[in-house]
Amino acid sequence: MLHITWIKELWEGKRLPLGETVERGTALPASESLFTVSGGKILLTELIGTITAGLDANATSAKIVATPTVGTARDLCTAVNIASYAIGDLVGISGGVIGGPGALQPAATGGAISGLTTPMIIQAGTIDLNVAAPGQVTGRIRWTPKYLRLDSGASVAAA
Repeated sequence: MLHITWIKELWEGKRLPLGETVERGTALPASESLFTVSGGKILLTELIGTITAGLDANATSAKIVATPTVGTARDLCTAVNIASYAIGDLVGISGGVIGGPGALQPAATGGAISGLTTPMIIQAGTIDLNVAAPGQVTGRIRWTPKYLRLDSGASVAAA
């Protein structure tokens, strides 16, 4: 029975290579903190958004931002127009903070998106959703980050 538990934990990302998992749903159109990083630094290995309520056709852009408790906020991706994404579509970040952020991956209709190509070191603080035109789009996204603890007391929780 132990091997089944190990396989289940691997599937859920609780074992290497991607790390631990936390989930949080968010209703648009608001910009808001998605996750709180506390107790030290983490290595963000993946961040995936799953559309759980379709987004309307109003054009608005969104991006993900790391806002440390001490220090300067940093975009984790460039903004992308999130209008008209359908239930089940996926969005994610591609990576590349050094020299500029990668893109917020556009929605993939039941297919696949690129994963995070360069894991990111995130300091204690928050991981935020920044919506450029609050109030202009409706819908819901469930966000799922995967991370490894770089400091022994580090953790991530839904904000």
